[in-house]
Amino acid sequence: MGFGWGLGLEAGYYHTNANDLDLDYELIFRSRAFVDYKISTISLVRLELAHLSNARLGNENPGTETLAVNWVIDLPGK
Repeated sequence: MGFGWGLGLEAGYYHTNANDLDLDYELIFRSRAFVDYKISTISLVRLELAHLSNARLGNENPGTETLAVNWVIDLPGK
């Protein structure tokens, strides 16, 4: 049991016809930071803060932030 942390950067494709989250470009970048606490040998709870942005590739760069709490379970593998 114990605490951990990490950073991440991902790129992805985002397309919508809705006006509620228009990030002004279809190539989106996500940067994130998280802390987690291992609650057993196979699971942990994670608190994550992320920012979505078009990295100024579009005419506007509104960006948005997300805050998430995740429960992560390791599935048996090889």
